[in-house]
Amino acid sequence: MKSKITVFGSTKDEIHIGCKALSNGLDNLIRKSFGENVLIQHISHRYLSQHFNDALMTVNKTTVRKNFFKKQEQFCVAKDRSYDMWLEGVKALSEKDTFLKLTLLNSDIVTINVEGTIHHNSLLGHQMLAIGAFAVQLGKPVYWTNVSVESENEAILKHAFRGAKKIAVREQRSFDYLKTMGVNPTLAFDTAVSATFLNDNEVLDNNLPKEPFCLFTGSNVKNIDLIEQARVISSFDLIPLYLPLGLNDYNDLKQLQEENIACLDYGDVSFSQILAVIDKAKFVVSGRHHLNILSLLAAKPFIAHKSNTWKIEGVLELLDYEYNFNLDMESQISYLLSNYTFLQTKLSSKIEKAKKMALNTFD
Repeated sequence: MKSKITVFGSTKDEIHIGCKALSNGLDNLIRKSFGENVLIQHISHRYLSQHFNDALMTVNKTTVRKNFFKKQEQFCVAKDRSYDMWLEGVKALSEKDTFLKLTLLNSDIVTINVEGTIHHNSLLGHQMLAIGAFAVQLGKPVYWTNVSVESENEAILKHAFRGAKKIAVREQRSFDYLKTMGVNPTLAFDTAVSATFLNDNEVLDNNLPKEPFCLFTGSNVKNIDLIEQARVISSFDLIPLYLPLGLNDYNDLKQLQEENIACLDYGDVSFSQILAVIDKAKFVVSGRHHLNILSLLAAKPFIAHKSNTWKIEGVLELLDYEYNFNLDMESQISYLLSNYTFLQTKLSSKIEKAKKMALNTFD
């Protein structure tokens, strides 16, 4: 009988090129580690159990004096993110979520794909941790993959990771963070480096500028003036070409299109073609973790922006790749062009290391 592996937190069906590369690489690593014929079931990272959500609900009552003679009670519904309430959430999953319980019981191995979910006490992050704890309770081998974690409840983290088969962390800062808690993570690398890309450089050239261009994108935190960024890129005699990654880039895409700035649209390039696109660019400017990873694979010098967590800094530090978020864009581009060959050589030397580290995800 074929083994069945269930991937929770899957981003396989997302439009995001980076998520598709990560998911493809994760599937490749699963088959490499557990056999080509293994059955892989993907459960979306958007899955939210109502039972877990309800368990965290608390009703706070306050009394407000309307005037000297009259008081009024007000009720506020809030989600309690404490360790005790998280334990109630784990209990609710085990007792009430039939779909989750049956899915876990019918899995030989459980993989939990974290990516950017576990940070700053997010609801989906706490549910992901609860699913991992529940799977361990059921005696299932649990592999945590593509882990980045920041500013979380220490008691919840330590409980959730207890008993896991492996905790594969994809960048340096999260690795160090967990080590300080006494958690035993493994330093791996983002599974996007294990994806299968086209080898023939087949790219839809009609979607790319004929002149030299710079591929650029924004950040999750949406604090970058992309129009100004495009202007600075243009001042170096390069065409700025915007690449939207996720659906949260839609408004940025429309704004740049209205300003007649060259843009790739959703679906113009598949994840398997993206390395060929990056290869044709002069360099990359990116506030997105996966575009940085893909630039590494193409050995293409890039300028990184800060994101909503420290995952970008963690990867850059793991690669020993220089960055300065406070330096203005013109100075950063000037530095990159002045040190282009050095940066390209450094990235080239890190590719095989990153791919070997990704093998630590399961092995």
